[in-house]
Amino acid sequence: MSEATKTRIRNKELNRKHQKTYMSDPENKEKHKARMREYYIKNKEKFQQRAKERQIRLRETRSREEKIKN
Repeated sequence: MSEATKTRIRNKELNRKHQKTYMSDPENKEKHKARMREYYIKNKEKFQQRAKERQIRLRETRSREEKIKN
């Protein structure tokens, strides 16, 4: 296992540990919820555009697969 992989695994574990302790405080949990709510409201249009593009790609893929079957 490379050193970078070990570091990523360690950081992932540390992040989870930190999140668990941070979210255990009700005040911090509410702050986090508020920040996430603001983030999603702020980026709503971008998310909707990505979803539309994803649906277009899915439809194209399905139509190609349908043509191959027939």
